[in-house]
Amino acid sequence: MAKRMNEANKEQKIKNLQVNGSTLENNEDKVEAFAKCFSDISSNKNYSSSFLTCKNNIEFNHKNLFVNTVKSTDNEAIQNLNEPFTFHELRRALRDNKKHSAPGEDKITYEMFQNYRNVQIKTVLKFFNQI
Repeated sequence: MAKRMNEANKEQKIKNLQVNGSTLENNEDKVEAFAKCFSDISSNKNYSSSFLTCKNNIEFNHKNLFVNTVKSTDNEAIQNLNEPFTFHELRRALRDNKKHSAPGEDKITYEMFQNYRNVQIKTVLKFFNQI
């Protein structure tokens, strides 16, 4: 039990990450790789032409939906958007997602994250908060 308790506070490090045949060993490179992966997954190249047509139509014809209503003097609201995720927020997000969902391009399923131990979740959280 004492060994398990000691491991709970120990920060887990990912030793390396393979990206396009290259090994990434420092955290900055790993964070950049995660950010690029998330960016690529979210890019327009993943949408069908019919979806892009609809999306562009909405963005062009309904610009009022995308107006930033936050006043530049409302620093508190802006700062709240940049707050780091907490461990409990990430745990709740993982818990509330559907089980047995298909993995994304990174081949990581929610089920894999849901089975991570706390030290592994803390490592992922650290990467998310650096992006």
